[in-house]
Amino acid sequence: MELHWHPMSGNSRKALMALEEVGADYTLHQVDILHGAQHTPEYRRLNPNALVPTLVDGPMVLWESSAIVYYLAEVCPEARLFAGDPAQRASTVRWLVWQPVTIMPCIRRLREQTVMLRPGQTADADALMRAKQDLSAGLRLVGDALGSQPYLCGQFGVADIVMLPHMWYAINEMKLELPPQLTDYVARLAERPSWRAVLARAGTPAVA
Repeated sequence: MELHWHPMSGNSRKALMALEEVGADYTLHQVDILHGAQHTPEYRRLNPNALVPTLVDGPMVLWESSAIVYYLAEVCPEARLFAGDPAQRASTVRWLVWQPVTIMPCIRRLREQTVMLRPGQTADADALMRAKQDLSAGLRLVGDALGSQPYLCGQFGVADIVMLPHMWYAINEMKLELPPQLTDYVARLAERPSWRAVLARAGTPAVA
C-alpha cells in the first residue's frame, strides 16, 4: 500500500494510524501541500480534490480519510477495528461521517485565525472565539456519547482513530481546555503504539 500524505495534516494522521493499527506494509509519499504539490497534474490524477491523504492499494485509489480508515478495517478484519452487528457497525459509521463535517471545519477555522495568519495579519477575535465555542460544543457531544466507556463504541476501533488526531491537536497545539473525561480519553488513545508511530513519522513530540 502507498499513502500520499502530509505530516501536519490531521486527516493524513488518521489514515497513517489506521495503517499502523492493521499492521499493513506501506510506503509513505509526502505531498508538499505548503508549496502546492497537491495541485500538480500527477497528484490530481490520484485525487481530483487536490487534498491529502490518498491511499493506493494496487489498482485501487482511494481518497477521503474516513473512507481510507473504513477500507483498512474492512480488508484487515483480524485487527477488529470495525466489529459488531449491523446496528453497532452503523453506529460506528456515524462517527466516521460526523467527524469530518463537524469537528474538522472547527479545526480549520481555528487554524485560519492562528497558524495560517500571514505576517502582519491579526486574528479576528470574534471568529476565533466562535470557532473555539463550536469545537468545544462538538467535543462535549463526544463526551456525552463516551460516557464511562473507555472507547467511543465500547471497544477501540475506527471511531476512535478518526477522533484522535483532531482532539490531540485541540489539546496539545491549540491549548483548548477540555473536561477531564475527554483529556483522559485522548491520553488513553495517545498511548497506543500506532499513534506514537504517527508522531514519530511526523517529527512531532508525544506531548507538545
